[in-house]
Amino acid sequence: MSFKEIYPIYLKSEMLYYITMEMNAGPKKKPVEQPKKPLISLNGIIMILSGLLIILTLVVFATIYGGGMELLVSESTTLKDAFRSYDVQKDFGGGHYRVQFTDLMTSAGGKEKHYYRYDLSVETEDKKSATEIIKIRGKIITIINGVMSTFPPNEMNTAPERNRVKSIIQTEVTWYYPNIKVKDIYFTNFLYD
Repeated sequence: MSFKEIYPIYLKSEMLYYITMEMNAGPKKKPVEQPKKPLISLNGIIMILSGLLIILTLVVFATIYGGGMELLVSESTTLKDAFRSYDVQKDFGGGHYRVQFTDLMTSAGGKEKHYYRYDLSVETEDKKSATEIIKIRGKIITIINGVMSTFPPNEMNTAPERNRVKSIIQTEVTWYYPNIKVKDIYFTNFLYD
């Protein structure tokens, strides 16, 4: 059951207008609730799942074929330490103990791209220190290359400049490994490009 009422409206022009409005006298209907939109649409769920599947696939392939963080040397052998197969030459005798590192290579410091390729001998005060250097040669090479890579080639031209670098290498080695007693360091071959 519905009926119409007339409401007067006054405007600025002081003219009277009448508007008819329909009123519904029957029972009120509940407004129909709109279904809530999901937080993530079906396309979004599919995109997330496909991304996770791709990541999972890459992890599986990296684990199976990459061998973790190991270096693949041949089809049947892997090395966990890149310097394990690096062989140093030792020179023990005549009251001196030297360990020779050959064919070391590292980037040079500075803004331009240069590389050092050098051979280096570490003379120790005792046989125990030389043996320890041989045993931890990978860590010693890392220290040496770390020091060398901070100097640009123009700071390695003269003997006093190279002596300064050698004393820094000696200080770093003995700081990290106080049981190693380094007597002197020699560059036996030194090139840079």
